Amino acid sequence: MRSRIVGTEFNPSEAKEIQEGSQITISHEPYNQFDSKALVVLFNDEKIGYISKTDDIYDIERINFPITGKVVDFYIKDESDTKFKKHLVNHLVSCTIEIADRVELKKEDNVKSFNEEGVIINFNEDTHTYTNPITKEFLIGATTYVKKYIQKFPSHALQNCIKYWKLEKEIIQGAWDLSRDCSASFGTSIHKALEFSDLYGSYKKPKDGSRCFQIKHPMLKRIVKEFYELNDKLGFEGDVIPEALITDVENNHCALGDRVLVTSWENKTCRLQDYKVNIKFTEKGEVKWTDLMPLNLPTTKLSKLALQLKFQAQMLEKSGWTIEGCDGFVYAERGWEHHEVDMLHHFNIITGELEV
Repeated sequence: MRSRIVGTEFNPSEAKEIQEGSQITISHEPYNQFDSKALVVLFNDEKIGYISKTDDIYDIERINFPITGKVVDFYIKDESDTKFKKHLVNHLVSCTIEIADRVELKKEDNVKSFNEEGVIINFNEDTHTYTNPITKEFLIGATTYVKKYIQKFPSHALQNCIKYWKLEKEIIQGAWDLSRDCSASFGTSIHKALEFSDLYGSYKKPKDGSRCFQIKHPMLKRIVKEFYELNDKLGFEGDVIPEALITDVENNHCALGDRVLVTSWENKTCRLQDYKVNIKFTEKGEVKWTDLMPLNLPTTKLSKLALQLKFQAQMLEKSGWTIEGCDGFVYAERGWEHHEVDMLHHFNIITGELEV
């Protein structure tokens, strides 16, 4: 699928080192002041233009982005060019890109469902998308699904900051993006460290009984140690399934659960546990609900987690599992905190209705 990007005159870029075959990335730009569905094209993390609203790529569902592609051809304005008056010399004027007609499914990305026997889903970690390898249909994950109950970040916030802070849009957006990326990367590192310990912590050396595999980074090592100390203090026991893929292929729903604690395989009982790296986790006003929300929930990040775990729980219950409880482990300013999460028993998160 080929596309000629637009808006290069409004996004001056030298696009240094660009050549035929260079990789580009197409990302959703939800906070774009002109179009909340805007698709921005990046080369080496630099904005070089946008996808036109008339292009086929624009019609792809936003949950599938970011998508990578390649440069087919391009034109850089030279000093003798007098035609493109809106473009700077030595800057990109035009660029044609190409993406695959369908997201390629890789066998090594296939993951078995925890709760549905024989079900395998293709999980692309880079784009965080789930695909049914048989039907080639995308599945909706928990984070995406619960967004319908949560108000989006207000589009006018950026304009207000530009007005009152007297700063350029690029500086504000750059600071916000970098802050977001730092937080996300730190959270991902903690998730990976806990997954590592759950998977490989029980392997011992025959000679002295010490662990075969250790986390080397001192801060992550301390954070993991403190997590298990809290876990032991709370008395949780059972078989831990980290990064458990929970599915409902009938409805094209799925979720990658941080931690399923199986308390009884025979009785199919478990707890759903989730890690968060957050501040103000129980402070009201951190989220706002849309008109679709029928519950009078506190406007906290803890309530948002309750919705995500309810989505997982409902899929598990459909498969015959009983959920004994839901736990939120939050790494905050003073270390780990445990929060018992409301299971929202009488709420059907799929239909959005309250059940008697």
